Amino acid sequence: MLKLNQDILRLVVSYLSMEDARSLSATSRYLHPEARARALAKVRIKTPKTFDAACKFYLAEHSDRIHHLRTLDVQLDDSYITRHASRKLADLLDHACNLRTFMLDCAEQWILAQPRIEAVLQRLQAIHAMGLLLAGWRALRTIRGMQGKLRNIELMSLVFPLTTEENEPHASSAAMLEALAPHASARSIALVVQDQATSPPDVQLQQVLELRLGNASAAAPSLDVLAHVFPALRILFLDGPSMTIDKPADNIECWECLDYVSGTFPALRAWAPKCRVHHLEIRDAEWEGRILAKNERVSDVSRVINGTSPVALTIYRFMAAMYFGLTYADWVGFLYNMPRLRVLAVDLSTGPSWSKTWIACTTGALIGFKVICIMLSVDERVKMPPAILASIPSLKFVALNFGGGPLPTFSAHSGGFNPYPALSWWRVVCDHGERQLQAMSADLGSRIAAYLYSPNYNHEAPIDESMFLPKMLEEYKPGRVTVAQAL
Repeated sequence: MLKLNQDILRLVVSYLSMEDARSLSATSRYLHPEARARALAKVRIKTPKTFDAACKFYLAEHSDRIHHLRTLDVQLDDSYITRHASRKLADLLDHACNLRTFMLDCAEQWILAQPRIEAVLQRLQAIHAMGLLLAGWRALRTIRGMQGKLRNIELMSLVFPLTTEENEPHASSAAMLEALAPHASARSIALVVQDQATSPPDVQLQQVLELRLGNASAAAPSLDVLAHVFPALRILFLDGPSMTIDKPADNIECWECLDYVSGTFPALRAWAPKCRVHHLEIRDAEWEGRILAKNERVSDVSRVINGTSPVALTIYRFMAAMYFGLTYADWVGFLYNMPRLRVLAVDLSTGPSWSKTWIACTTGALIGFKVICIMLSVDERVKMPPAILASIPSLKFVALNFGGGPLPTFSAHSGGFNPYPALSWWRVVCDHGERQLQAMSADLGSRIAAYLYSPNYNHEAPIDESMFLPKMLEEYKPGRVTVAQAL
């Protein structure tokens, strides 16, 4: 390792945690500079004691520690925000000329206590990611005046102004969108809004590909305005509202298509996206508030999946049983609303009874549709042979996780699919009229899934197995498992 140049050493050290880098810096004089820089690069502050210690440590005289600071995350309770503490934060930011990422909770109160924070932040040239939570008009003005080119921005607006002045501007959703206008190079935006923008502002950010939305109020928001502001969007996360609202949004068609949409069902119901989606992920909500009656659940699920018509659908735990149901009739009705569906991934690890019931009813319901890949995460007590699914005529690939672990997740860096190695994979083949199972490695299964999850996958064309054929032939072993043998 001592023969490696500084660039390679810096790359190796970048994979270490802060603690490991700190230990490495004490082991060798040659490794000390790069390891020390890594150890000083990130600070997360959650307590007043940590805040005071960090300010004292980084601002010590005759020290260059502050020049190595790249990420600063301040999550202090508003009760600690005083003029003295805010002056310390302003001093820290004023010397952190190489800061890349900055997150600040209670941002409006910090800036109100020390207006110099606004000017110091706006002068940062190297920063590319910033998050201001509980932001009022002062924090929005800070974002608007940033000199650095922000690529990732997170904003959460205040519910009520901090002062009682009559002319205090309101940090509305329209004001939040207007504050983003100077950042044309932004690629990822996260917004938590308190109200509904009734008309689209004169703002368009053509390079934003990823948007994360939360809604902390009971108003039903609209995606039509956001489609105007972010016309090139490909990835949408819906994190709120966290509970069921009485009147969901009624959108016209917003974006033409999206690569990936993920959200809890209350959030999907509230925002009501209406556009074609390649991969739709429906997550469990921690608490949904009012429990919908069955007819409401069926109606709302149909509304969501009919509006998005996914090619790949991922459902987690209680969603599969409580909202999609455990009967043949429920699933046939939902499948008719998803004519483009080709990949179905379901987490059934809640319990063995739900798993067995779901598999029995869904196997029959899928006959007559065009699903070609099923991925299931089941309770370890369920001894389910994958051959039970081979009776579905369209099915080509089966993946199972018998340990109840997570399903494959979305990853923008890997083209839409983040493989999970614990899945066991099979290829469904037909030999002399008998459907059989051929085991595949996790690596080959991940390649096939990555192809199916990719937005470039054409669901209307037959799957071209020739691109995987060399790898399949390499892994092929005589002695396929027939359906009868597996049972």
